[in-house]
Amino acid sequence: MITFLLLIIPIIFILISKLKVGTFKNPTSIVATWWGGWAFLSLFGLLGLYIPSNDTYLLILLFIIFFSIGNLVSIKKYKTEQITINNELTNIAKKKLSILYYLQFIVFLILIPYLIKAIPNIMSMDSSTYRLALFDSDILYQSSNVRLLLFDIILEPLINLGILLGIVGFYLNYKTKKILLMSILNAIIFSVMTLGRWYFLKIILFLIIGFIIISQFKRIIPRNVFKKNKRILFFIIPITSIAMVIMSFIRAGKEESILFIAYEYLIRYFTAPFIALDTFIHNLHMGEFYFGRVTFTPLDTIFVYFTRRFDDSVVNISESISHYTRDFIDIGNGYTHNAFYTSIYNFYLDGGIIALIIISLVLGIIVGVTYNKFSQRPNLFTASLLILLIYITVIATLRWEFINLWPMVVIIYLFLLITKVGSKKIKREEHEVK
Repeated sequence: MITFLLLIIPIIFILISKLKVGTFKNPTSIVATWWGGWAFLSLFGLLGLYIPSNDTYLLILLFIIFFSIGNLVSIKKYKTEQITINNELTNIAKKKLSILYYLQFIVFLILIPYLIKAIPNIMSMDSSTYRLALFDSDILYQSSNVRLLLFDIILEPLINLGILLGIVGFYLNYKTKKILLMSILNAIIFSVMTLGRWYFLKIILFLIIGFIIISQFKRIIPRNVFKKNKRILFFIIPITSIAMVIMSFIRAGKEESILFIAYEYLIRYFTAPFIALDTFIHNLHMGEFYFGRVTFTPLDTIFVYFTRRFDDSVVNISESISHYTRDFIDIGNGYTHNAFYTSIYNFYLDGGIIALIIISLVLGIIVGVTYNKFSQRPNLFTASLLILLIYITVIATLRWEFINLWPMVVIIYLFLLITKVGSKKIKREEHEVK
C-alpha cells in the first residue's frame, strides 16, 4: 500500500500543478518529483540498506501533501506572452554587483591562509578523522566565534550569493560571469580545505532548478541565449559531478572502482536520511517540544551568542540536540550514517506532526508567492530568490538548510540588492565622479 501511495500521491500533485499553472515547470512538480522519487527509491533497499518503516513514509507523504497544498493554493498562472524580461540592469544594480565581485576577491584572500593551514593536516590524517576534527577542535578555525562571525555570517553567504546570482545571470543574459567564476573558485577552495562536497551538489541543483524555472520563458528569451544556457548546463554539471565523485573517492579511502564509489555515494547520500529519520522517530523519547528553535536555529544561535555575554550557562539549541544526529548509526550492510536526518527531523522536534503540517504548508505558500513575483517580473533577483527557496525545499530530503546562517544572510543580501538601500550613496558617488 505504501509503495502505491509513494508513487501515486506525487504524480497526482504534479498533474494538478500542471492544470493550475499550465506547465510542469513549477515548484510543486519539482519538489514532489524529488521527494517522491528518492523516497520511492529507498523502498528497494539498494546496497543492502535498511528500508524505513511505513510510519516514516507517512511523514514524508505529509510533507509532500501539505507543501503541495500550500503551493497550489498560492500559485497563479501567468501568460508568458504578456511578460517581458529586461536584459539591462540599472546602474545601481550594476554597482552593487560590482561590489559583490570585488568582495569575492577579499573572500579569496581570506581563504588562502586557511587552505595552506589545512593541507598538511589533510595529507597526514585520515579523511574521516580530519572531518570530525574540523567540528571538534580548532584544527582549522581558531575558535567557534571565528566560524560563526567570519565564515557563517560573512564568507559562506557571499560565496553562495555569488554562485546563485552568477548562474541566474547566465540564464537571463546578464553580465555576471566574473562573479560566478570567482565564487566557484572560492567554493572549490572551501571544499578542499574542509573535504566537503556540499558546494558541488549546490551548484548542480542551482543549475538544474534554474534551468527548469527560467526555461518556461524560452519564448521571450533570445534563442541564442537559450542555446547558450543548454551548453552551460551540459558542460558544468558533468564537471561538477566528477569533482563531487572525486571528493567522495578521496573521503571513502577504499579500493573499489570510482564508478562504484559514485553509485554508492548517490544511493547512500540521498536515501540514508530517510533511514536515519526512521531510527530517530522510533527511538525518540521526549517530554516537550522546542516550538521553532530547531527549525530556525540561526535565530536561536544569535540570541544565545549575545546572551552568553551575561550568562555562560545558556546553551543554544544546536548543542542541546546534537546527540540525536552526531553519533553514527547503522543503516544496513555495514554502512553507517550521521548528521543528515531530513527537514522532517527539525519540524518534528519543534512540534511533532502538527508542526510538520504547519511548516510544510507555510513553506509551500511562501514558495508559491515568490513564484508569482518571479512570473510577473522575471529578473535577476526574483529568479535568484525563487531558486534559493526551491533549492532549500528540495535539499530538505537531506537536511534543513536553515540550521545554518547562510540562507538567512543570503536572503538579506538579496533584498539589499533589490531595494534602494545604499542607492543614495552610490548616486552621490556617481555624481561626484561626474
